Amino acid sequence: MKKITFWLFLLMFLQMSAQTGIVVVGANSGSNDAYSQPAPLQDYWKNSRQQYIYTASELLSAGLVAGNITKIGWNVTSIGTSGLEEGYTISMGTTTSSNFASTTFENVSNVVYGPTDFTPSATGQVMFTLTTPFVWDGTSNIIIQICEGATSGAYTTNVVTTYSTLTVNRSLYYTSDTVSACTNTTGTLAMNRPQLVIDGAVASCLPPTALSVSNITNSGASLSWTEPNGATSWSVEYGVSGFTQGGGTLLSSATNPQAVSGLLANTDYQYYVKSNCTSGASNWAGPYTFRTACSSVTSFSENFDTTSLGSLPSCWQKILSNGVSTYATVGVSTTASSSPNGVTIYNSSSPSASYIMLVCPVVSNLSAGTHRLVFKGNTSTATEDVIVGTMSNPADGSTFTPLQTVDLTTSYAQYIVNFASYTGTDSYIAFRKPNTSTYTYTYLDDIVWEPIPATAPACATGITATVNATCGNFPTTISWGAVSGADGYKLSIGTTAGGTDILNNSNLGNVTTYSFTGNLNTTYHYTLTPFNVVGDAVNCASQSFTTVATGCYCDPLYTTGKTSGDLISNISISGTTLANNTGTDAVNPAYTYFTGQPNYTGTLQAGSTYTVSVSVGSFGGQNVAVWIDYNDNYIFEASERVGYTTTSIASNGSATFSITLACNPPLGTHRMRVRDVWNTTGSSISPCATYGYGETEDYNVTVSAAVACPQPSNLSATAITPNSAILSWNIGCAETSWDVHVALAGSGAPTGTPSHPNATSPLTLSSLQPATAYEFYVRANCGTNGFSVWTGPFTFSTIALPPVNDDCTGAIALTAGGVFTDNAIIGTNVSATTGQNIPAPGCAGTLAGEVWFTATVPASGSITIETGNNGTILTDTGLAVYSGSCGNLVLVQCDDDSSADGNFSKVALTGRTPGEVLYVAVWEYGNDTQDTFKVSAYDASLASNTFDAGRFVYYPNPVKHSLTVSYDKNIDKAQIMNLLGQVVKDVTINATESTIDMSSLPTGAYIVKFTSNTQVQTIKVIKE
Repeated sequence: MKKITFWLFLLMFLQMSAQTGIVVVGANSGSNDAYSQPAPLQDYWKNSRQQYIYTASELLSAGLVAGNITKIGWNVTSIGTSGLEEGYTISMGTTTSSNFASTTFENVSNVVYGPTDFTPSATGQVMFTLTTPFVWDGTSNIIIQICEGATSGAYTTNVVTTYSTLTVNRSLYYTSDTVSACTNTTGTLAMNRPQLVIDGAVASCLPPTALSVSNITNSGASLSWTEPNGATSWSVEYGVSGFTQGGGTLLSSATNPQAVSGLLANTDYQYYVKSNCTSGASNWAGPYTFRTACSSVTSFSENFDTTSLGSLPSCWQKILSNGVSTYATVGVSTTASSSPNGVTIYNSSSPSASYIMLVCPVVSNLSAGTHRLVFKGNTSTATEDVIVGTMSNPADGSTFTPLQTVDLTTSYAQYIVNFASYTGTDSYIAFRKPNTSTYTYTYLDDIVWEPIPATAPACATGITATVNATCGNFPTTISWGAVSGADGYKLSIGTTAGGTDILNNSNLGNVTTYSFTGNLNTTYHYTLTPFNVVGDAVNCASQSFTTVATGCYCDPLYTTGKTSGDLISNISISGTTLANNTGTDAVNPAYTYFTGQPNYTGTLQAGSTYTVSVSVGSFGGQNVAVWIDYNDNYIFEASERVGYTTTSIASNGSATFSITLACNPPLGTHRMRVRDVWNTTGSSISPCATYGYGETEDYNVTVSAAVACPQPSNLSATAITPNSAILSWNIGCAETSWDVHVALAGSGAPTGTPSHPNATSPLTLSSLQPATAYEFYVRANCGTNGFSVWTGPFTFSTIALPPVNDDCTGAIALTAGGVFTDNAIIGTNVSATTGQNIPAPGCAGTLAGEVWFTATVPASGSITIETGNNGTILTDTGLAVYSGSCGNLVLVQCDDDSSADGNFSKVALTGRTPGEVLYVAVWEYGNDTQDTFKVSAYDASLASNTFDAGRFVYYPNPVKHSLTVSYDKNIDKAQIMNLLGQVVKDVTINATESTIDMSSLPTGAYIVKFTSNTQVQTIKVIKE
């Protein structure tokens, strides 16, 4: 009972010595955005669960004391488009944890607010009045849980709130659109934690807030803070980061701001500050950490090799500002000129005015005119540059002054920027990435600020040539020690003392090794000459090395090989004995030299073409290339590649491809390499490069002499037009010219003089007939070795001429009838081309391969134009009607499939001007089928009575010479038309009987239209 009375008295005493007020827990390090987490007022996801830990020391430093907390909230800087947060619930409790040790949520069951639907409406300190005040004991850590959302609800964006960036995980969150978040037991850890605003019991003497530092130098800084009401003075304690309070430098009567001096350069410091009030002193606020500036240097050399990835070395800085993309980065990476590290500068869709910069350490001699900047760099895109300039403030990109734009390439190279003429007042050098393209990288390494050389460099020392002791055709490595003041090195190599027949003072760049591949058993003389801006080193000694007499083929390396089923299971070459079935066992080695068995070799004839068949293992995407080392120099040269696959081979599949031997290779036995590589096109496979997956097999093949007069092969005809074609064939080794015989298809092998003697491939033919089938034969003329046998026939057909109405200006006039069948004609799109500058019809695909007609509007002002089936393979048309004139057409109407005749077209117009001439374009939908079709113009106002079929007589049909007709009424006239609708003959009859002479007309089908007063009769006649 006494203990209870004591604690009640103590709590009453503390509350009497305290007051209520608002405190903010945590420094303002930044804020979440509309999409990022953690966010205490989030709506980017439909549901969320978030927990935050605030330690007792943080609460006390903010000025909170034991007692009731009546409100909590968050510091809102922007609402944006954030909307309703369903069932917003706050729970509070205490925890022994100072941070989250795992991703498992703690059990926080004490609900102090909600669930309440909350819609954000204000910025500033957005507070939530607790349903029941939370009593803090003044010593425990507080944990706050936010649960909100509904799976059936909507999502918008987050409210933007300020946060503190910590060094431990004091935030844990989970978000989902499909799961009720507060039932989830695990989440994602974070070091960003929202600033907490608390309305509760606060100390009578509140600590300062918003601690900051300004005017930082290499030996001092200015400390400042926001003063609370009631403070009369302040105490400050500072020291090197991590110091224990009581062991730092104490300023018991500090001013605001407070200058401190005598600090160490480039060192992390912390400071604490407390208020002194008439009622006593506040808790200490802090620590606030800052770093003093670096001392200026006269030179530096940085290779970034000891710096952690993503960071920068001490005294180096980065600037990412002025609207820069959140994905832009500046930091150490493993992309380097000198391993292991360099610096990568990356831009991702930042505006051109943004600052993406790497800032070098401060120097004291920038304007002395004695130094230069040397660095190595490259870029992911050949068009990218980097701008070198100076700065006065390493934290403010607007102080950057460009000095020189350096044009980088996609390979590392050394660059030198001379500051001899710089007279400015800046103290920093910076690299700025120009934001001219997105998703690009700039790579920098080995950045040096050094004196400008005053003399040429000395000759190099420690020069050695390391010769491969086994293989004379393998590289020899020449190495040397770096020479002080050298900008690079020049190398001469020759086969005689002092000779330069291989390399003549070639600039190697600023490197210390060079790899040279020579011939077997050969002595090479070389001279290495360092150079700089002053000139070359002089009198550098010549040295020599000799390669060994034996040669070796390179090992085709794989990092994995054939262990995933990427292998050659079987290979054979047609017409030879080479056939090797190695099976599908996916076990390395991935390189084998097969020799000693008859099926491991074959004989290939010079100038001949063979078919290689290759089968692969269980993994697809395989490609193959083949080389023959004709000159036996142990190198598979590009000119010695004889064939490759053009498409990938599928899993457990096979492929065939041709290999063609050179015409005059050295005869005898040579090494052949067959290389399979996964996911690399056949044409780009290297015989020696390192790949991931695949297998390589080597064989010996014997090359025999070419035949005396090889027969031509692979005949073809291309670029075929109505009147021309280009003929080609494979060229052998012994021919001097070829005889070509071209004739109509079916003419047979040539027996006399060829139509085109002494021709060469390709051969262009002209004066051919349209729509005609031809064939051609070729034989080789081998001079003293005679002629080969004829190869052929190869048959081809010229294409037809475009129809007469291929262009608008050649449009065929349609005679309007009363119904479709009255005056329908036959149209064709065979060989039709596509007109230019025609207004797009807007239906039936793309206007292409169209043919043209005209139709005259009758007195009724109405007309219908329609296409129909002619019993051919053309079954789908588009039709567009235009007014105006050719070259100045105006679209009237377009149709695709309105005809009742399948997929044919129909346009019905009314209200047009009588006598108006309309232009009609007809095309096949897709322009991939060519044939004939019906087309007609008609209107009911033009309907006329037809002849009485029982009284109308015509004969014979088919007709050879004359057609006899008779009717019981007077026949006015007859009009004969071809199937294109063109009138080929008009006959005036004016009698009830007549004989029409058709002898002069070509063989074919015709439409004959007879007119008797208002009656019309149309018949189809075959002319023999």
